[in-house]
Amino acid sequence: MHKNVEQTCDENTTVYQTLPAFANNFTTFKANNQKIDDTTVKQKTPTKGYTEKRDQVKNELADFAIEVAGSVAAYAHENKDDILARKVDYTFTELTHASDLVVKNRVTIIYNEAKNIVANLADYGTDNTHITQLEQKLVEFSDIVGKKGYSKEETQTATEQIAELLAENNELLKSRLDKLILKFRKTAPEFYKNYFNAREIYDFGGGRKAKVPEEMPPAV
Repeated sequence: MHKNVEQTCDENTTVYQTLPAFANNFTTFKANNQKIDDTTVKQKTPTKGYTEKRDQVKNELADFAIEVAGSVAAYAHENKDDILARKVDYTFTELTHASDLVVKNRVTIIYNEAKNIVANLADYGTDNTHITQLEQKLVEFSDIVGKKGYSKEETQTATEQIAELLAENNELLKSRLDKLILKFRKTAPEFYKNYFNAREIYDFGGGRKAKVPEEMPPAV
C-alpha cells in the first residue's frame, strides 16, 4: 500500500507540490520507503553460512584456550595462586555455549594471564608459540562476530527498524497526508480519487478490501 501511494503521488508531482506541507511530508514518507527497502536487504540476508563459520572458529578458539588455561591453572595451583586459578577456570562448554561477547572476554582473560607468565609455563606445555596461536584465533573470532549485516542479531535489528519505519509512515498517512489530500478534492479530483484507491488494503483472507483510514472522505 505504501508503494502504491508513493507511485500515485509521483505521478502527480506538479499537483501536490502546490501544497508545501503535503510535499514535505511526502518527501519524508518516500525516504522512509527507501530506508525500508534498504533495510529489508539486511533482514533477508541468509545467516546460515555466517553461523556455521562462527561456530567453527569458536570451537577452534575454545580448543586452544582450554589447553593454555590448563597450563596456567596447573601453574597457579602449584604456586598456591588461587586468584589466578579462578581467572582461567573455564570448561570447553563454557567457551562455546556462552554469547559471542562473553566468549571473547573469557578467552581474552586466559590469553592475557598466560602471556604475562609465559616464561614460567614451558614445563606445563605452553610457550610463546601457543600464545601466538591463541591470539591469532582470538583475532579471527573477533573479526567474524564483528561483521555487519550477517549475524542473527543484525537481522533482528533490521526487523525492528522496518517495524519502526512502517509505523512512522502509517502515522504520516493517517495524520497528515490523508488530511492534506482533502485540499485536492476539487482542484485535482483525479489525484484525490487515485490517492485513496492506492490507500486500499486487500484482505486476502476474507476476500474483501478494507480502506485506510476507517473514516475516508467520499470520493468525488
